[in-house]
Amino acid sequence: MNKKIFTLAAFLLVFAALFSPFAYAASPGSASDVSIDNVNANGETIIESKTNFLEDNNKLDVVVALTAIKDVSNIFVEAVLTDSTGKTIADSTGTFSLKANQDTLVALNLQLIDKLKKQKDFELEIRVVDVNGNKETKSYDIKFTGK
Repeated sequence: MNKKIFTLAAFLLVFAALFSPFAYAASPGSASDVSIDNVNANGETIIESKTNFLEDNNKLDVVVALTAIKDVSNIFVEAVLTDSTGKTIADSTGTFSLKANQDTLVALNLQLIDKLKKQKDFELEIRVVDVNGNKETKSYDIKFTGK
C-alpha cells in the first residue's frame, strides 16, 4: 500500500511540475543572447578579423549596434583598446536591459594617453557582459595612418 501511495505522489509531483507556470517561465537572457551587429570607429565601419585603417587621431569614438535575441537584463558594453606592448585603455557603459528583438546603439569614447599616441597598431575588443560575467566578444585590428 505504501509503495502505491509513494508512486502516486511521485506521479502527481511530476505532473504538477510539468503544468506549472514556472516550468515554462522564460529564462533570463545572458550576454550571449546579444548580437554585436555593427561597429563604427571615428565614423568608419570596421570589420572583425580584418585590419581596419583609420586616420591618425588622439581619440577613438566607437558606436556599437546591438540586437537582443531574447530578453536580457543588467548587461553592459565595454570597449578595450590595446597596443602591441599591452598598454590598454577602456570605456564602458552602465548596465541596461533589452527586450527580445530590440536593437540599440551604444557610444563609447577612448582618449589615447601619451604612451599610446606614438603607437599605430591596436586591437579593439568590444564586449557585451552580463552580471554573471558571461561575455559576447568581437575583436578588430586597427592601424592608424598618417604621422
